[in-house]
Formats: sequence, structure tokens, C-alpha cells
Amino acid sequence: MGISYKYNLIDMYIKSLGVDIKYKVISGAGEFGTLLYHNFTKANLNIEYFFNDYHGIDKKKIGNAVFIHLEKLKEISDNAFVFISDREPVIYEKAYKLLKENGIKYICPNSLMRIIRFLPENDSNLFPVGHYFSLYPDIEAIKQNSKSIFNKNIEVKEIDFNEKRQLELMNQMIELYPTLPKWNLEEKGNLRYDYNNSWYGAADAVALYCMLRILKPKSLIEVGSGFSSAVTLDTNENYLDEK
Repeated sequence: MGISYKYNLIDMYIKSLGVDIKYKVISGAGEFGTLLYHNFTKANLNIEYFFNDYHGIDKKKIGNAVFIHLEKLKEISDNAFVFISDREPVIYEKAYKLLKENGIKYICPNSLMRIIRFLPENDSNLFPVGHYFSLYPDIEAIKQNSKSIFNKNIEVKEIDFNEKRQLELMNQMIELYPTLPKWNLEEKGNLRYDYNNSWYGAADAVALYCMLRILKPKSLIEVGSGFSSAVTLDTNENYLDEK
């Protein structure tokens, strides 16, 4: 089974917009933009244009994709779908904001771009796509069985999800949310963690913070250290009396 199926996700998303998309554009012609173009080409997904930056163009084309200025992109915006090639969240958001401010309507969400980058580009995996041990789902199989897969009325037997306790725990976490450390401010004081990183995002940090506050473990063993360690240290030092 070919891996190009993953790009069906893009077609599915574009169709959900209900718009006649005639042009696909990659914003950014650096290393990631060029790699994205070649991967799209291998998957038979045509890219008509490159939008290199917001000030000028230093190339004419890559492959069959022609470089265009911002004014041209604005002219075709009603029928254009833009992929921002930058991978860093901060850079992506900056590019996204600038495109939106200039009237560009249809931009591929970063969440979808992350899924596309996560899925493999070739068939050299130990287990085939969709296999029990594979990291990657079989999108076609999911589409064919979507009615049963996403049926919320199906009862899962033999597994006690303990829903009551899970909801209680969630409500406890909600109550703690207003007490979160000011990890998103420039002036953080003695705090070590910062939401502005691409390794351990806000959702992970909030979950770890809440679980530490609720469970109050006497000891915690962490293999390796990084941003999660910073969350743990901040929480322990400021809320658990360093116990």
C-alpha cells in the first residue's frame, strides 16, 4: 500500500471548505518549503505557486511551481489554498497572521500540517500502515468503517472506564486551572517552564501540573529531563512546599 494516501487528508479538508480551490500555494521556499513541494509532487498533489516571502522574490520557480508576489496571491485568494512551510509554531503563527491581515482566506491549519509531517514518506517501515504494531493508521480503512468507529452509542465491554471518577478528576483539574503559574508571561520571575516551546506544549504542562497538585506524590521518577522537569520543579517549589 502506498504512503501517498496520507495526502488524502488534504483533499478531505479542502472539500470540507465548500470552495472551488483552483490553486495550491506553498508559503516559504526555504528548506522545509522545498521539501514539502517535493513530497507533494511525489504524491501527485499539484502545487501551482510559491510565495517566498512578504517583500520580494529572489527566484522564478521551483519545479513547475511559479513564484508570485503578495499582490498576485491576494488576487487569487478566493480560489487559493496556502500551506505555510515553517515548522516552528511561533514562525507559523507570524506567517499565518500576516497572510490573514492581507486577506488570504484559506490556509492549511498547523494541526493538519503536523499530522502530515508525522506520517511517513515511504514504505520502509517495519510494520505496514494499519498494522497493529504500526504507528500509522490506515486512513482508507477508517473512512470505510467510520460509521462504526465514530458511533458514540457503542458500549465497550470488558473495560471499566470508571467514567464517574474521570469526570470528578476533570472537575478537580478545572478548579485548579485559575491557579496555574504565569508560564505565558515575559516576566516569569523564578519560573523555569515557558509555554513558548515546541517540545512540551501547554496541554501537557497543564495536565502534569494538575496531576501533581491533586495526587501529591511522595516521589516522582522521570527518565530524562527537559521541559516536563521544569513544570515539575515549578509546581513542587511553588505549590507543594518542595516535598
